[in-house]
Amino acid sequence: MPVALRGFGLARRVGSLSFALTLASGIALTQAVWGWQAAWIGVGLAALGVLIVIGATTSRRALGRLQAGGDASAVAAALTFSFIVRASLLIGIAFLMTVKPPLEESLLAIAAAGGVGVLLGMPLRRRQAVRAA
Repeated sequence: MPVALRGFGLARRVGSLSFALTLASGIALTQAVWGWQAAWIGVGLAALGVLIVIGATTSRRALGRLQAGGDASAVAAALTFSFIVRASLLIGIAFLMTVKPPLEESLLAIAAAGGVGVLLGMPLRRRQAVRAA
């Protein structure tokens, strides 16, 4: 497992740096072009916050399980489920950035994207539960 743990560390550093640069450029563009009154910007930033929370909690738990010598397949299933949900939310955020809908549609789009991600990831969770039983 040392290779997997090193991979987690590298991915966390590279991912954090790329996320920070992307967020900084988005904030600069918002400030220069759109201003902060556009509803889709607030919904998109809130969705980014949700992505951070999901990623941090899932990765921290997975890393702890791997260090404790836990079941690698359970860790892989949890990380894959988390990835699917986060990727789905990112697609929802890209939709907001492209279409720039008002508040109600922005909330609906992000909720739908998150729901699709959960639904797509559910078979993984079910398979893992069947293996564990």
